[in-house]
Amino acid sequence: MKQTTLSFGRPRALTAEQQAIVAQPLLPGLRLLVNAYAGTGKTTTCEAVIKAHPDLRILYTVFNKAMQESALERTAASAAHLTVRTTHSLALAYCKSLAPKARYAAYDLPPACRELHALWRGELAERELGEAAHELWHEMRQGAQPYPTHQAYYAVFAERPRRSAEWLDACCDLLIVDEAQDTDAGLLEVLRHVRVPLLVVGDQHQDIYGFRGTVNALRALRGEGAVELALTQSFRFGPPIAALANTLLGLAIVGLGASSVQRGTLQDALARGPCTLLCRTNAQVFAEAARYGGALHILGNVFAQLDALRAHAPAALQRKLAKAERDGDDALASVIRLLLDTDPSLIDAVRARHVPAARAALTLGTVHSAKGLEWDRVVLAPRLQEASLQYIGATRARKQLFLPSDWPE
Repeated sequence: MKQTTLSFGRPRALTAEQQAIVAQPLLPGLRLLVNAYAGTGKTTTCEAVIKAHPDLRILYTVFNKAMQESALERTAASAAHLTVRTTHSLALAYCKSLAPKARYAAYDLPPACRELHALWRGELAERELGEAAHELWHEMRQGAQPYPTHQAYYAVFAERPRRSAEWLDACCDLLIVDEAQDTDAGLLEVLRHVRVPLLVVGDQHQDIYGFRGTVNALRALRGEGAVELALTQSFRFGPPIAALANTLLGLAIVGLGASSVQRGTLQDALARGPCTLLCRTNAQVFAEAARYGGALHILGNVFAQLDALRAHAPAALQRKLAKAERDGDDALASVIRLLLDTDPSLIDAVRARHVPAARAALTLGTVHSAKGLEWDRVVLAPRLQEASLQYIGATRARKQLFLPSDWPE
């Protein structure tokens, strides 16, 4: 079953909204905030801006590695002036600018140095470190020892926002921040100090990763001389899905595609052809997968997470679950509950039927795992109660959307 992610180079005439963004003069200090609703051509607009300025060094930050690889593949031939980075690869590049031998390599800290984790989480000041931890931290920063976690080198990038911003100003002439509704808090503070033109794009109604410490930069950067524009015309779906999204969140999306909305079951959707079922939790995903019984594809890296967690004793899993719940980390808590509450043989049976997406008549996943993706036919499972999750789930559909029986009238 085909799923679509970030894609550059679609041959489509720009809308007036997109043209207004491309035409913005890129003056020093510009903060151009673009609220792009689902399917409204956010990536196409970014590409148009990139192509309109071949004389500029453009740094484009994206949400994850998959989006970085897709952008690099699509623009390799036409955008030699473009650098695409994830937030973490950006932070590591900054550390290399301070210490050329700086690097990342996962390993466990010695017991005497484990307090460094608290330092990187911002819970401990450097002056409070013990001698062994302080020495190891110094060696990491000098490139003599690798950073053992992504959080470690990111802490260096975030600790002095003005200095990091000056480095960014020297690296590029235009900075584009994609998926800005899920901006790391450390990066946001750096963005407040950059002087190069800044294009911030995202959908402010898709900020569902707050439990990871992310911040909605589209809101946070308002009132700082920012120019605010919007993309409201969706090419992904038609008026029925647009009307549903507008009702959920009080939006003004215009659906330019062709789509339908109806109540129906997974069986109703499968009778029409391959489809994707989106659920609230991983437990719900696996329960539906077990009932289905055929070859299927599950989104994300849930099997890798389960394999890593299986090494822990039940008591340790309960502690991890309690911490995830305290932190509001619904995604991790969902995987831990799945492992604690589900018969291992059921998980193994589902894994045995897992195939690549292109070979599956049924794709399943949580709404969180579906962000940035789209399919022709989408089924929403029951118990999607939050309006933001309902919005994201509904707007993954291009042609047909099936609503559960508990969907509000």
